[in-house]
Amino acid sequence: MIQNIIDFVGKTKSNLRLRTLCSAITREDKESFDLLLSDSDLKEVLVSESPLLLGLAVTEVSNIYYLKKLLALGLDPNRPDNMGLYPIHKATETGNVEAVDVLLNSAADPNAADPSGVTALHIANSFDGLSEISDLLIRMGANIYQRYKLGKRYLM
Repeated sequence: MIQNIIDFVGKTKSNLRLRTLCSAITREDKESFDLLLSDSDLKEVLVSESPLLLGLAVTEVSNIYYLKKLLALGLDPNRPDNMGLYPIHKATETGNVEAVDVLLNSAADPNAADPSGVTALHIANSFDGLSEISDLLIRMGANIYQRYKLGKRYLM
């Protein structure tokens, strides 16, 4: 019983720190962000929350400082969120070329597909003004022939 209480308190404390970290990212508060990252007890929580944190870093802020720091801590750019979307999808959808480049150079899979088979290249092809991202994805190994579940591919 005591161990259950200790575990609950520990988890609650970790969740509070995670929420505070998310808030620091969205407010672009580097000082608080860096202070929270210095907490070695938080690293396991951070890694387990890779999709959430990387998703925030590529969609909610324009400064890639946060993305680079999270990736340097070992967060996995190839873990999808609970909807099956990868950070590379989110960065592409927001048109964040710099974030796409950082993710790809941090071993993000350019061919990662969501549950419908949609890749970042399909997303880039679906929106006007994302040709720079399309070119980058192709240079970094995106498969132009990969089809998603509706049978479409990049070249169509």
